[in-house]
Amino acid sequence: MSRDQKLDLFLGLTVFLGTASLPAAFFLFPPAISQQWLLALVTLLALAVLGSILALKITEGGSTTSMEFVPQLGAVPLLGPFGAIIVALVTQFFTEFLLLRKPPKKAVFNTAQVMLSVAAASFVY
Repeated sequence: MSRDQKLDLFLGLTVFLGTASLPAAFFLFPPAISQQWLLALVTLLALAVLGSILALKITEGGSTTSMEFVPQLGAVPLLGPFGAIIVALVTQFFTEFLLLRKPPKKAVFNTAQVMLSVAAASFVY
């Protein structure tokens, strides 16, 4: 198996697991969807998107950092795993595709790995 095939396999597995985490969270930890839950979801989504828009550019090395992970992880105790994964999905999709305009393969992988990370954090919590 070549290096590119191994990389594609890893990318595909990550995207599969990240995508599968959403229905798994829904069925394993059913959300108590209410008006307050939806308000918290919208608020955390807005804060996460705002955090990605107001990203800090670090001049040393040219890297960028944002605070969008704070609402993503804050969604875990407030919304449960399903809501936290939705917040991660929407904010990463917005950041990767619309704000940073990354290539689709990279954007899909980055979105899936954040979904997987938030799912793992929320399942452990």
